[in-house]
Amino acid sequence: MRRSASGAAVVLLTGLLVGTAANLVAPRRIPWTQDWTQHLTSQAATSGLRIVELADVRNLVRDGATLIFDARPNAEYGAGHLPGALSLPVDDFDALYPQFAPLLGPSTPLLVYCSGEECDESLLLGRQLHAQGHTNILLFPGGYGAWTTAEGGAP
Repeated sequence: MRRSASGAAVVLLTGLLVGTAANLVAPRRIPWTQDWTQHLTSQAATSGLRIVELADVRNLVRDGATLIFDARPNAEYGAGHLPGALSLPVDDFDALYPQFAPLLGPSTPLLVYCSGEECDESLLLGRQLHAQGHTNILLFPGGYGAWTTAEGGAP
């Protein structure tokens, strides 16, 4: 029994060290001590993205002048999305962006969102759009989760 407990401790310690080392060198690090929402907000600001809240998003959806991009995978988009949103999964950006590029001027207002405050797909999509020269990018951290909660679960 003593031998298996020490073996389990070694495995646990090894896993902790490998996980910590991987997080330190990963391009998409997991914040360990910072509130995720605060992390997302600060990363958006340093990336040139402006944060918008649910009330702002409702107005943007209603007025129709802003292109809305859903950064989630196609399956999630297909299950439900914000009204008028276009699917541009961050993982498929290189393949799909060329079909949207003719619609987008540098200052075209763009809104990006993903599942909610626990995901970073919208932040990553916003960064990729910014790298393409777009300067008017809004990030909705509450994402689809906040939208469906506020709208009574309607897709």
